[in-house]
Amino acid sequence: MQNILMSDAPYAEWLADALATIAKMGAEKIAIVGIAPDGQSVFTGYTNMTMGDKAVAATHIQADAMLDVVCNNGQSIRQAWEDEDNEV
Repeated sequence: MQNILMSDAPYAEWLADALATIAKMGAEKIAIVGIAPDGQSVFTGYTNMTMGDKAVAATHIQADAMLDVVCNNGQSIRQAWEDEDNEV
């Protein structure tokens, strides 16, 4: 196993916190995803995950993304809803 020192990486603190959370919850099934700066190269790695576990993880990521869309466009969504109500 290769040891990697990443204390200078911009994600070091986040990764340390994430690993601590995973350890605290006793997770035995873990996934990791990394997207290269080009947006095209993606690494996915899994340990002890079945196909179903991967589907559950993907669903959680999709739900997070949808929440981001709603949070980032809340005012536009509200205005569209109000506009539709006024058309009736």
